[in-house]
Amino acid sequence: MNLETIQELFQEKYNFKPASLNELLTFARKCYILNEITITEYRQLVKEIEAAYPASDSPMVSN
Repeated sequence: MNLETIQELFQEKYNFKPASLNELLTFARKCYILNEITITEYRQLVKEIEAAYPASDSPMVSN
């Protein structure tokens, strides 16, 4: 599984593209918890997602 595949699965399930890093990471986590992907695939996806969505592009939460 790669970044493109997880984005396609997200879009098929929710009928819209993921708008942020957090949406895609949450979806990948759900897939892992539901045993739809392995831990190895999950770890690789997290690396790919974080590389594709740099920290400067994701919204920051301020206290």
